[in-house]
Amino acid sequence: MNNSGAQFGGQDFKGNFSVTDWSITATNRHGGKTTTYNAQLIAVKNGYLLYMSDTDNASLNYTLFKTN
Repeated sequence: MNNSGAQFGGQDFKGNFSVTDWSITATNRHGGKTTTYNAQLIAVKNGYLLYMSDTDNASLNYTLFKTN
């Protein structure tokens, strides 16, 4: 079942990450490009979500979580 058009996917990444208080920078992304994301942690029951918004393209947003 697909709730409200939600999409799920995965991606292999072979670059480096750099993290500051409010941003994440990922090197060697699509075509070797470096991408910077605005980032925030959101507290939820039993854990946290990492919400990332691409600074170059506001329509690209990611919500990441970890399951046991």
